Amino acid sequence: MLRLAPIALVVALLAATAAAFAVTEGLKLTPSPIRSTRVDKVFSPTCRCATAAAHVQFRLRKADRLTLVLVDSRNRVVRTLVDARSVDRGVHRFAWNGRDDAGARVPDGVYRPRVHLARQHRTILLPNPIRVDTRPPTAAITIRRRLLTPGLNRVSTVYRLSEPAHPQLLADGRVVVRGRFERTRGKLDWYGAGFPAGVVRLSLRAVDLAGNVGEATPAVPVRIVYLELARHRLRVKARGALAVGFGPLRSARWRLAGRTGVARGGHVRIKAPARPGAYTLFLFVDGHGDRARVVVAP
Repeated sequence: MLRLAPIALVVALLAATAAAFAVTEGLKLTPSPIRSTRVDKVFSPTCRCATAAAHVQFRLRKADRLTLVLVDSRNRVVRTLVDARSVDRGVHRFAWNGRDDAGARVPDGVYRPRVHLARQHRTILLPNPIRVDTRPPTAAITIRRRLLTPGLNRVSTVYRLSEPAHPQLLADGRVVVRGRFERTRGKLDWYGAGFPAGVVRLSLRAVDLAGNVGEATPAVPVRIVYLELARHRLRVKARGALAVGFGPLRSARWRLAGRTGVARGGHVRIKAPARPGAYTLFLFVDGHGDRARVVVAP
């Protein structure tokens, strides 16, 4: 009988192993009670934006008593979103505002949703991390061109960001260009459309994936010029040759003493009025222009 004891023990262990293997294989063949999982990857509880909360969505195959919690990197429960609630089969969606059960905002870091289904005796840690990020990105810019003529040239802003984020170019505090891609460095071009002649202050800020908006960089002045005469006081003899350069556009319409015409090549070359006196030379194109005082001497 003593000799049979080790044999019986071995048989019992083999049977237990086989049973455990069968159960394990059975679980593998059983469809997961949760499917179609969708979880927001990153959010900022402080951004006051569309990403101020994280959403957890999944479909239950059958009704159950559901408990849904958020756990930190050490698998500690920080927030209970649903506590043993009876729910039907189908799609369920929940939101987390980034606070713990005491109402305090959780530290920045990675958290994961954990589901417990009481009737099925199943606890599932979803493989979908949620990153809480409340730190705004920083930005730096370089602008080489400081003179802009809409329709003729552009201002290129070379930027560098502290993290992947969407850059936003601001003109006098208003967003005029939005970057489509989340990058740490790149270039944004601005053509100045809709802005009058004068000085515009350009700056850049970044909006990260969590929705945090960084502070704008120090403003860089850029001068918008449509047309500008080389001189604004001209003196010429009656019926004499009046010539003055202009730019940066190379073609514009002029008007002087009731006459009008088109100047090309960046120069106005016309005959002065026959009567002495003071006149105004107008130069314009598309609603923008410049003027000069013309004194006609005898």
